[in-house]
Amino acid sequence: MPSAYEDKLFVHIVMELCAGGNLLDHIVSKQGHYSERGAAQLIRKVIGVVDGCHSLGVVHGNLKPEDLWFASSAEDAALKATDFEFSEFYMPGDKLSRISGSTTYYVAPEVLQKCYGPEADIWSVGVILYILLSGVPPFWAGEPFLAHCNHQIQSIVSISEFFSLFLALLVYASLRNRRGNQKRDSTRQN
Repeated sequence: MPSAYEDKLFVHIVMELCAGGNLLDHIVSKQGHYSERGAAQLIRKVIGVVDGCHSLGVVHGNLKPEDLWFASSAEDAALKATDFEFSEFYMPGDKLSRISGSTTYYVAPEVLQKCYGPEADIWSVGVILYILLSGVPPFWAGEPFLAHCNHQIQSIVSISEFFSLFLALLVYASLRNRRGNQKRDSTRQN
């Protein structure tokens, strides 16, 4: 963040130019879906962004492709997160209760139940991965995401067992079974 200015009503943040466009633009330009290799390269960057937020004690709370921007148009450009309107600081074990997210496609079930933590961002990563692999959202707004997503995903697009299992771990309905930063959260001291 190059600079910030505050007046009586607002804090104005001057951001760097991200000339590579947002992830949604990249998805649309593919006119369908990414290969597993392409999806892996992108999701690795998305996970890096989420890890950066979580390592600072921040739940993004509104992670979606249109808020993930590439620093440049280079193939290896860094990915940057924007739109921290719904983000919140947390400590390990905290349960947040503010409803966050403006796009229901990406919002974890526990956010709607007003009892969530950093795992909510992991759910959003899973939804983004699903879209990268299939070209469509895993469910439509208001429709519950199926716990048996492996079967649903394989019926839409042919993916390897590894990606099917990885995706299931990201969007697993049970928080205990969802993979995220549990190890970091349990050992982090502030």
